[in-house]
Amino acid sequence: MSQGLLVSICYIANNSERLLAKAIDGFMMQKTDFDFDIVIANDSSTDGTSQILQQYQQKHPGKIKVISSERKEGTLPNLINCTKLCRGKYIAFCSGEDVWLEPDKLQKQVNFLEANPEYQ
Repeated sequence: MSQGLLVSICYIANNSERLLAKAIDGFMMQKTDFDFDIVIANDSSTDGTSQILQQYQQKHPGKIKVISSERKEGTLPNLINCTKLCRGKYIAFCSGEDVWLEPDKLQKQVNFLEANPEYQ
């Protein structure tokens, strides 16, 4: 397929330290024939979320974009901020308590959407 950036993963974080690394590892293990990026909106977390995000950004330069709010925005504004930075044709949403376990999750979803434009 090799269509360039096809999917942006949108992840909103707020004090997500407990599962954040597992969530990002689930994104990074995705096996796709297209490019995807990861956009994470950090809603002024007070735990170790910011440090974990910084480590992953350094480990995967250019793949992960993080935006952080200075003050608590709330779930909806944080989600809106995150989606504004998504550049993919499709957006895959993941919440702070979700962890992706299947390495072909994105590929299956994109294959379905590309084969069935009525669902786009």
